[in-house]
Amino acid sequence: MQRRMLHPILLLLASSFLVQGVDAAAKGRQLAAANMFLHTGQTLPTGRQGAGMVLLKGNVVTFGGDDGGDYMDDVHIYNIVEDFWRNAPVIPGDPSPPARAHMGFAVAGHSADVAFLFGGLGADGKARDDFWSLNSATLKWTSHTRANVQGPWPAERHSMAFDAVDSDTIIIFGGVSSTGQVYDDVYKFTASGNAFELVTSIGAGPGDRKSV
Repeated sequence: MQRRMLHPILLLLASSFLVQGVDAAAKGRQLAAANMFLHTGQTLPTGRQGAGMVLLKGNVVTFGGDDGGDYMDDVHIYNIVEDFWRNAPVIPGDPSPPARAHMGFAVAGHSADVAFLFGGLGADGKARDDFWSLNSATLKWTSHTRANVQGPWPAERHSMAFDAVDSDTIIIFGGVSSTGQVYDDVYKFTASGNAFELVTSIGAGPGDRKSV
C-alpha cells in the first residue's frame, strides 16, 4: 500500500469524540463523517497536499494546497452536522489570498470566529509573508498589512508551526524561506491587539526546523 500523510480531518474527528462524549449517537455521527468521501451530490475538494484546515464555528474549512503541479486558492467547507461539503462563494472583486500550499492557518479572535492565514509556498515557488483573515459569518477575506498591524512582521516562510494557544493568541515557530533558510524564531500574534510580537524565550529552545 502506498504511504501517505495523515489527513488533518482525522485529527478533527478524534478531537470531536472528546468534546461530544462517547455515546453511541455521537460515535455513529463521527464514523459517518469519516466516510464522507463516498457520498455523492456534493462538491468535494480535489486531491491535494499542503492544504490549510481549521474548525471554524462548527464547520471544517480548508484552503489551498497543491496537487503536485497546480497550486490552489479555493475554500471548501464541510458541515459536520449535515455531513456535506460545499464551495465557499467567490465574489468577483473581493480580495482573497493567492494560491499557495504549506501555509499557516489557525482560528482565533473573539468567540474564535476568525481564521487567520500567514505565508506559505506560492505558485512561483517562493515563500510568502502576506497575512489574511477569513470571517466565519461572511466568509470574506481581509488582507492585513504592515500599515495596520502592530509589531515586528515575521519574515516570509512556509512549512512552519502556526497554532492558536487560546481564543486570542496564535504562535508561529520555525519554517523555511525561499532561499532554504530554516528558522528557529517564535512570534506571537494577538487578535484583540492586532499585533505581532517577537518572543524572546529563556533557556535552550528547539533548534531551527520546518514542516512542524
